[in-house]
Amino acid sequence: MKCPKCGYNNPPSGTQDGKCDECGYLLFPIDSSNTGHSELASLVKRFFAQLIDSFICIAICILSIIILPESVVRIGIYLALFYLLFSDAIKGGQSFGKQVMQISVVDATSKRPCTLIKSLIRNLPLAFLGIIDWVFIFSRTRQRLGDRLANTIVIEKK
Repeated sequence: MKCPKCGYNNPPSGTQDGKCDECGYLLFPIDSSNTGHSELASLVKRFFAQLIDSFICIAICILSIIILPESVVRIGIYLALFYLLFSDAIKGGQSFGKQVMQISVVDATSKRPCTLIKSLIRNLPLAFLGIIDWVFIFSRTRQRLGDRLANTIVIEKK
């Protein structure tokens, strides 16, 4: 199988871990139950983690309106937006909602925790498209559009 990222011709029988032997690009999803890799997070856990994170954003906005003087309410709104966009880079790829649900965002290729840049890339479509971004989550890899753009997956935290 030819790697779309580096062009390396992998063995026709495929690779053991589903990655390119040359650059490590994820060529195809693998069955994590047979390989010892972390398994993908369930849709239910992902939904509740997102719900918790959404409540945090709403709470930040409401509290800023109630507590802050009218002239600086925007700071609270910017803080909520900042949390929405960059929260997946907190504590090893876990926003507060993901910490509660014991799931984590990792790079699909390296399995390293989500970085600030990847968090921004994966959450921008969510900020602009909302629920439309989630339609993609019903694929075999459970990646919403933002995950596909950032090359991330959400896994069970062990």
